Amino acid sequence: MTSSIKFSLVLFFACSLFVQGTLAEVICENLPMNLCAFAIASTGKRCVLEHTKNNRGEVGYTCKTSEIVVERLSSYTETDQCVNACGLQREFIGLSSDAFLSSEFTAHLCSPACYQNCPNIVDLFFNLAAGEAKVICEKLPTNECSFAVASSGKRCVLENENDHGEIEYTCKTSEVVVERLSGYIESDQCVNACGVNRETVGMSADAFLSPEFTARLCSPACFTNCNNIVDLYFNLAASEGVPLPALCHKENHRAMLAVLSNGGATHGPVAAPLASPTPSSF
Repeated sequence: MTSSIKFSLVLFFACSLFVQGTLAEVICENLPMNLCAFAIASTGKRCVLEHTKNNRGEVGYTCKTSEIVVERLSSYTETDQCVNACGLQREFIGLSSDAFLSSEFTAHLCSPACYQNCPNIVDLFFNLAAGEAKVICEKLPTNECSFAVASSGKRCVLENENDHGEIEYTCKTSEVVVERLSGYIESDQCVNACGVNRETVGMSADAFLSPEFTARLCSPACFTNCNNIVDLYFNLAASEGVPLPALCHKENHRAMLAVLSNGGATHGPVAAPLASPTPSSF
């Protein structure tokens, strides 16, 4: 009888310690770097790892509380088993849908070891993928603004504002409507293939004055695979009176230079199909 009571007391205290451990308050700002990513604070908000710089310009890391709230889960730090099973790293900075462009990462995320056993990570990337369906220009970071299309179908444009002598960039919704495309953020692959810049402010036909740019735009890697960027410049070229497929011929590029040097044509935007014909070599 005595041994039974002792066992019950030991079990009670063991369970009490376990409950206290699981209910321990998690504050993102107090977490070490190797526990921050994929952790959830006691408030239910996700923790995110961010880069920081000190006064000497040295780069470090800090754990911050985000505004992303997780339902039915709090005071949680992700296990090493799930980090490994889902193909992730503890030093995970920010979130980007570009992760889904990696077939290796997607294979890890969709594997039974991850998908069936790691609901926290799966929930995180599920909402990231779902969030791609709703794009609001004003909520995009500046490095994703140019060449993005809002869920409304209107193009996002990067603008600079001079506030107290300092230039700041902001993402705005334009009045340019894209047919048959919405909720889209351009991929890094197409940005590189077409020779454009994420920090492009405004659109100008002067871009066609550069033979190097036009060559990249007319290259098969861009012209046949990057319909969003091609559609944008198709309309820009059409507004100057020169169809983009024709512009991809050398002789027409020379004609375009002549048109632009004379001040350009005054035509309204022309709607273009997103399915583009294969260009001639530039």
